[in-house]
Amino acid sequence: MSTVLTEAAAEISSRMASADFEDRLKIDVAGEGCLMITDAGATVGEEVADCTLSMDAATFKQIVDGDLAAAAAFMTGAITVDGDMGVALKLSPVLG
Repeated sequence: MSTVLTEAAAEISSRMASADFEDRLKIDVAGEGCLMITDAGATVGEEVADCTLSMDAATFKQIVDGDLAAAAAFMTGAITVDGDMGVALKLSPVLG
């Protein structure tokens, strides 16, 4: 299991304490695996999702560390979105 994803899952879960999120978002990090975000928080694994964000490991780390806004990464093409973009937008405050 990826240490990068495990640590990110804990961080994102703690940020979601006040988030109102009822969807299923998958973050596919190239070379690391997938992170699932649901109303229960973030876990490492791959399941069916309403929206999938795909990115490389460097971009993912920058977003989780707060060094890069997810919206800015999307606008520069560092993130691709498959599915309902509205789901990703709901988590924008949590992801950064």
